[in-house]
Amino acid sequence: MKLRFFTFHSSLFTIPLFLLCALSVHSQEYTTLNLHLKNGDIIHFALDSQLKIVATSPSQLTIESAGYTIHYPVSDIRKFTAGDDTVPARIILAEGWNWMSHNLSGALPVSRFSAAQQILSEKATAYNDPVLGFVGSLTTLTSAEGYKVNMTETAIYDFDGLTTLPGTPTINLHPGWNWTGYPLSLSLPLSTALSDAQWSEGDCIAAQDAFATYTDGQWQGSLQTLTPHQCYLIKTRTAQSFTYNTQAQAKPRITIKPQLSNRKSSNYPIKYPNNMNIVARLAQPVSEGYTLTAYADTELRGTATIHGDSPIYLTVHGTGNEPIRFQLTDPEGHHSWALQTLPFTDDLIGTHRAPYTLTFTDDTTPISQTVASTLQTEPISIYTTSGLLLKTVTPQPDGTLDIQLNQLPTGIYILKSRTINCKVQVK
Repeated sequence: MKLRFFTFHSSLFTIPLFLLCALSVHSQEYTTLNLHLKNGDIIHFALDSQLKIVATSPSQLTIESAGYTIHYPVSDIRKFTAGDDTVPARIILAEGWNWMSHNLSGALPVSRFSAAQQILSEKATAYNDPVLGFVGSLTTLTSAEGYKVNMTETAIYDFDGLTTLPGTPTINLHPGWNWTGYPLSLSLPLSTALSDAQWSEGDCIAAQDAFATYTDGQWQGSLQTLTPHQCYLIKTRTAQSFTYNTQAQAKPRITIKPQLSNRKSSNYPIKYPNNMNIVARLAQPVSEGYTLTAYADTELRGTATIHGDSPIYLTVHGTGNEPIRFQLTDPEGHHSWALQTLPFTDDLIGTHRAPYTLTFTDDTTPISQTVASTLQTEPISIYTTSGLLLKTVTPQPDGTLDIQLNQLPTGIYILKSRTINCKVQVK
């Protein structure tokens, strides 16, 4: 009989245990181990002749350490080395562009992401060649950096390893945009996670579909929370180094479990790799609930809801230089007005103190109109100025009808019926 010494580590306790039971050579017999916790709970282990755990009671083992909580059912018991924070990391990447990072202390080879067509870091690139495999200057992914990954299909990647220790790694920032990782296993409010750095007025942090700027000593914008496995782009005026703050909250926790990727119904956030983040205001204020949308030609690239006089935080997705036109729509979706056009740029436009002003190209003529009349019972025909009939719209049984013109090319159109004859300009 051998005397074995076990040490169980957690953020709450470190308990030495002695296993005094003789191991049996018969496969039907097991060694048992009782783990007594300081809170009075007891975990019962059953081990086979190879010291493999075959059962626990309760049926789930909870390990709390380094700011996270992990639940393991009996069928998913993992091996732990005393003192190590070895955890599984599941990264789900959707088809298209994904802004990602990881929280493992070791670097991940790019070859692990077999369904990726291209992986970009701030300064390097890896291409997945059909014959040669991954080629390029980017070979491994570290937890301190963020990456943009273009996937040919949705894929799930599972990794086992040591997580980064609290207070590591150090994030080094240079003036301008920095592609940073988020090496934590728990979600944190933005103001908490970044509280150990010295930020300047106008600094910015951007996720794939939200962003925030630093103004008047606090972060403001559409980005509220930082989450594991996400890449964040940080724009700062000064060079500095910082670590994400995990100590500001008492016993921060997160349960590690598989989750589906949180994607919008539209695919525009992941169709393009870059973002144009705009802090804007309207030249003429509108009431609550209006929607500001951004289009490249007729393709939707971004949307934001207007809340009173607050600055509008709009993320626009694209590649570079394509014209982005802006449109304002009323809460009912009946009228839309054209705003000016901007070339797409992978940068921040406007600040909370000095928002970019969006002006109406025509303050009086909406680019889509609703024609409604309880007396209108005849079809209305839409013509070009040259007399070409485009389409005919039939009223509803109650005598009302909606005519949407926002998909028509720029120009002047004529609406005719026996009782209606008017011109509408589409810009």
